[in-house]
Amino acid sequence: MEFNYYQINEIAITNIVSKVIKNAERLKSNLKKGFNDFVKLLKDHNAEDKFLKIFNKQFKTNYRSLDKIQSLKENEELNEDWKNFLKFWKSETYPALSIFPTLQIWFEIDNLLNGIGIMDLDWKKIAIYGTLWMIIVTGQHAMLWKKWKKENPEEWEKEGKPGIFRRGKSNGI
Repeated sequence: MEFNYYQINEIAITNIVSKVIKNAERLKSNLKKGFNDFVKLLKDHNAEDKFLKIFNKQFKTNYRSLDKIQSLKENEELNEDWKNFLKFWKSETYPALSIFPTLQIWFEIDNLLNGIGIMDLDWKKIAIYGTLWMIIVTGQHAMLWKKWKKENPEEWEKEGKPGIFRRGKSNGI
């Protein structure tokens, strides 16, 4: 049997991640205990100011003591960068995901321009990427529609609930 470095790493990482997910509360308490021990170590060695200087520079904050950092609750200021990253990632994911299937279909159409016959196209590839593109675009439309519906309940009610005939009511048409 040949040694496959990537497979072993993937198995190990999957194993670790599944254990972390199963024991999230234990991990959280261990991280909190570890941070508290780290803070105690910094205070015992009079390194609080050096740490705060690095910490404030890295997170663009202005904490004056480790006690203030320790008192932060979940989802407070330290998570603001993470929230901004997730917001950015969410906004960039749709264009990135939708362009690839579209390009693959256009590459197949480009083959027509290069002179191959219509029956020589890779129809399996076109079907798969076309379906994938439809799922991505439809999903994006559904998410934007739900957001609009939530932000504009009066307009949604005025335009009518789902269905052409407003659930069987006559529209005067």
